[in-house]
Amino acid sequence: MLAKCSVFIATSLDGFIAREDGSIDWLMKANTLVPPGEDGGYKEFISTIDGLVMGRHSLEKVLSFESWPYGDLPVVVMSSQPIEIPSHLKNHVSTSSETPTDLVKRLTKQGFKHLYIDGGITIQNFIADNLINEVTITIAPVLLGSGRPLFGPLTHDIELDHIETKCIGGGFTQLKYRINSIADTRTVKKKNKNKVYLVYDEIIDWFDSHRNKELDMEKFYLDLLINHIPSGGKVLDVGCGTGEPIAQFLIKKDYKVTGIDASKKMIHLCKKRFPNGKWLLADMRTLNLQDKFHAVIAWHSFFHLPHDDQRMVLKSLSSLVEQNGLLIFTSGPEYGEVWGDNGGHDLYHASLSAEEYTQILLDCNFKVLIHKVRDPECGEATVWVAQKKD
Repeated sequence: MLAKCSVFIATSLDGFIAREDGSIDWLMKANTLVPPGEDGGYKEFISTIDGLVMGRHSLEKVLSFESWPYGDLPVVVMSSQPIEIPSHLKNHVSTSSETPTDLVKRLTKQGFKHLYIDGGITIQNFIADNLINEVTITIAPVLLGSGRPLFGPLTHDIELDHIETKCIGGGFTQLKYRINSIADTRTVKKKNKNKVYLVYDEIIDWFDSHRNKELDMEKFYLDLLINHIPSGGKVLDVGCGTGEPIAQFLIKKDYKVTGIDASKKMIHLCKKRFPNGKWLLADMRTLNLQDKFHAVIAWHSFFHLPHDDQRMVLKSLSSLVEQNGLLIFTSGPEYGEVWGDNGGHDLYHASLSAEEYTQILLDCNFKVLIHKVRDPECGEATVWVAQKKD
């Protein structure tokens, strides 16, 4: 599989990345409108990159900045003409006259996993060679009328999968897309959104090593649970994963934990690591339990279901909660669907609107105790805590 190639770039509303002379003064001016500290996700994006590919004009523009912005990140400058690289950058910056395909093949063999592709002509050439996987475009609130366009002529339509749209302040809007042609031709499979648990079977090792097990994020909500339900009460962990850290914490506190997951490998690990728990291989959509529980938790699991399934399952889980018991789950911050990259695989996520979640809970005789949107103390998760009325 070739290294992933992503674009992260700003344009004017009419699609230009620079004036005819290469000036980006309009972008610098627009940036003054952005709230302090807001970078549109650039730091998060660049942290996933292990190499950058740009064109000669992009290099010339970057060299005009007060300082080199890429640190020790390896940079390849594509050009058919010789380029003089400043001596202080020669350890990190190289040149190439290869085709985009040959360059990506070479870098992939050298161990590169995720390449940042920058510069109008370079991006156009990579698109022409069917190499771009994802495009993130931040639209500045300005019209230029003319300039250097981000995209050029195409030989065919390129269909896009929408991943995310967000406003980032100052009138800027950011759009993120996956390019369909790549998803069809690369060996990375786009999983059926109705069977996300199959992806977890494939990424079990990656998930187990990357899942934060220190309760840095969940502790506040688990302490709330403990304060609301009887000591030693029954807890249902829906989409329990490997059992860490939530089920593990509750078992140590002598709660009677039942964990369900549709991933065979996840349940296998739970049984092996925490024999004091009750572990069931089950799909939350077809769950058939006779017991009721003092608390039901669906942490980072329920939001893998499509919208209609969420409506059905939320009612089903509500029926399993004892009177005065708690229902705790995470959702997206707003209505929508997105695909996320987890361990190199596409994972489906969806969310209803806050209004619809609230109405379903009210109809099921719950009162909402907490609805925290993008909780900064909880990894930006959107968390719901509801209590069943008498």
